[in-house]
Amino acid sequence: IKKYAIGAGVMLVISAATSCKKNFAEVNTNPTIVTKPDLKFLLTYSEDRTEFYQYNEWIWESMEHLFRYTQHITSDPYEITSNVNGRYGAFYLQVAPNLFEIRRQIDQMPDKDNYQKMRALTYVLQILHAIKVTDMNGSIPYTEAIQGRYEANFSPAYDSQETLFTTWLSELDAAIAILGN
Repeated sequence: IKKYAIGAGVMLVISAATSCKKNFAEVNTNPTIVTKPDLKFLLTYSEDRTEFYQYNEWIWESMEHLFRYTQHITSDPYEITSNVNGRYGAFYLQVAPNLFEIRRQIDQMPDKDNYQKMRALTYVLQILHAIKVTDMNGSIPYTEAIQGRYEANFSPAYDSQETLFTTWLSELDAAIAILGN
């Protein structure tokens, strides 16, 4: 048995040492996983999430507040369910990451000048949704937001509403200048 174990070990070492290394990454990459998403799909998904959230906002937040006054759902006027203020999660999980990724990909393109209007449009969508987030929450992470993936900043600073609106006005002015050309 010892002789067979040594022989099997030698065969294993020989097969591992002579195994195929040519095109290893291409052969062992799952073709169904998207590693570099198309900018058009990232933009339309962000637009869809912004629009879809507005529907949820109208149904759940507006109706929930209305039902409290008419006492259809609860007798406790101070009960807040998880449906209220879902805009915070929608912004940081569904809208902003895609818009940041669009700008990052455009900045790395050799023909990035051809995509400046799309890049400017991302600021308009981002600010549209961020205004709703700050209306409900006050100070929010914005200038350092979504840096965890590329810069390992998992504790972004919260910006005051004064800083946010000043930042947004300058970003919107720059976007309008690009979109107006």
